[in-house]
Amino acid sequence: MRYLVLTLVLLGAGCTASTPIVSPRAPDKPILPGVDSARVQMAWELAARSFARDAAQAARLSEEARRLAQLADSLLGPEPVAQSRDTVKALEAFNAGADALDRVSEADSLQALELLEEAAEKFEQALDADAFDDEASRWLARVYEILAERFSREDAIQDQLRVLHRLVARNQNRHDYIALLAAAQEQQHSQEAGIAAGALWERAALVLLDDVDIGLIQAPDSAVLFAYPIRASRAFVLSDRSLLAQESLNRARSWQRTAEERALIRGDSIWLAWDDGNLRVRKRFDVLLNEVAGNPGAAVEGLTELLADVHERDARIDVRHQLALAHYASGGEEHAAESMQDLVTEEPGRHS
Repeated sequence: MRYLVLTLVLLGAGCTASTPIVSPRAPDKPILPGVDSARVQMAWELAARSFARDAAQAARLSEEARRLAQLADSLLGPEPVAQSRDTVKALEAFNAGADALDRVSEADSLQALELLEEAAEKFEQALDADAFDDEASRWLARVYEILAERFSREDAIQDQLRVLHRLVARNQNRHDYIALLAAAQEQQHSQEAGIAAGALWERAALVLLDDVDIGLIQAPDSAVLFAYPIRASRAFVLSDRSLLAQESLNRARSWQRTAEERALIRGDSIWLAWDDGNLRVRKRFDVLLNEVAGNPGAAVEGLTELLADVHERDARIDVRHQLALAHYASGGEEHAAESMQDLVTEEPGRHS
């Protein structure tokens, strides 16, 4: 299965297992005549720390990739396997399912739901009796889709997930069905759902590439292969996993084709890198940005508190800049002017 190479995909070409990352040995004397030995030593120490960070990040990505593959496996579940083949029993169950579907058009909403559930159960029984019954498989998938669409319209997320899990369990080679489950997971708006959705979006992309590799698809759909890792990245943002979100963006780069797609990846990458990937704080900052003009007093209070949690220099400047604007909008013109002057002095040209 392609998911076994997910580690390599996430690590990228520069972190392969055959090329261990080691720290460089510091020289005993300057490399170039006239160069201060203290500066050379400092450069080597910085390089050593950089290599150490790369090694730690590579190890972390490898472990994250393994966990994502395991999570995707658990979400897809075991594929049902028929223990025997009974074509007579399968035909009886299929006919019962078809009969239930025939009655749906004449039923009211509640009865229609019951009939759809009944049809799904009968088609499942047909496949349990004969796993090679392709017609039962197609009808079962269609009934699952109809049920999932209905539950989505009714905001019955748990029922939608239940049906989609059943759909995917029997169709683990269908990237589009896995994508449906991923999108439904996102609707729960929790960190756990975010990491689950991200794992499923990644798996959907790998399944699609599997189809290309074995010849089921002659030419890959670059738009879909771009969209899946982008959706994975957004899902990982939901779960505050900036490293995974950035790696998914890196995978999407391989399939970017238009100026809009390149701009999207660039914008998302800049957003993710803010304060060294501190997504919880970045999300709070975005909320407060909307308050600067509409509710500057609240923005002043919120940005002042936020500043204590921001550590990277450029990110702190961004917060202080918005804080100065909020002071100005709330009537503190003198304080705002002093703050802006401090920023201009520290970063000439940036805020001019």
